[in-house]
Amino acid sequence: MRIRRLLSILLFGVATLASRAQDREVAGVSLSYAPLKYNDTLASVQQLETRFRFPLFAGIKSQLIGTVSYRRTTFNDFDSFTDRSLQGISSQLAWLRRTGARTEMLLFAQAGLFSDFADISAKDLRLSAGFRYRVRQSPSVKYGFGLAYSRQFFGNQIIPFIDFDWRPDNRWHVYGQFPVKPRIEYSLTNNWTLGTGLLGEASSYRLSAKDHQNQFVKNAQWGLNMYTEKAVYKTLTLHVGTGCYLKRSFRKYNDSDHSPWTVITVPLGTKPDPVMKADSRSWFVEFAVSYNLLTR
Repeated sequence: MRIRRLLSILLFGVATLASRAQDREVAGVSLSYAPLKYNDTLASVQQLETRFRFPLFAGIKSQLIGTVSYRRTTFNDFDSFTDRSLQGISSQLAWLRRTGARTEMLLFAQAGLFSDFADISAKDLRLSAGFRYRVRQSPSVKYGFGLAYSRQFFGNQIIPFIDFDWRPDNRWHVYGQFPVKPRIEYSLTNNWTLGTGLLGEASSYRLSAKDHQNQFVKNAQWGLNMYTEKAVYKTLTLHVGTGCYLKRSFRKYNDSDHSPWTVITVPLGTKPDPVMKADSRSWFVEFAVSYNLLTR
């Protein structure tokens, strides 16, 4: 009975926060597959990601939300680059505060371990923080801006972005963060949506100290995807998509105390030389399912 009561309280808290933050997802899992050409070898990359959101505080003007996520990147026929999967487990805190009748501020911080998990140490720790400021101009138009900072293994990463959310009618929805993840969606029905978007990311993973002398792998990618999402059983959303990585690179570097600056995926100043690299354009497919307390 205690477990059921605790679960009921937890789900009610998530529902309250989700309705206020207009974010439906509570838990989700996604899978993706992409071929990768490395020299004369045709390899492939598979990614698994899971996430769970939960409430920590819900007030009249502010909410505190926690997120725990796990990501695993597995390489096939790519042993010369890395012989283990790259993994990341992290937790994030997000504080949403209404600063006025039409404005709100979101502050977030994240900490996690990102490595091949062969021998975990403090060198595997990555830290991130940032903010987003948003203005509600009308019920159908919201806009704002934000900035994120991440202490990656390849240096200091800055991600500036413009935040927008526009619903010109009941069918179209244009939203996201530009330039890293903008989206355009069209609703065929109340529970079936078609969409397209841009994907931009740069991340890093520490390798084993014993086997790889604390080398790290940097992954940078820009891609386009098209997808469809359908709500089933009222609380589940299925996602199927495909797309193309216009630019994707995996690069291995030696451990260094040098901390250059990078804007999203573009390094500033002198670029360090990788000891091994694989650059490839390729298509990809993705599948996901999420549990939502609010449907479309």
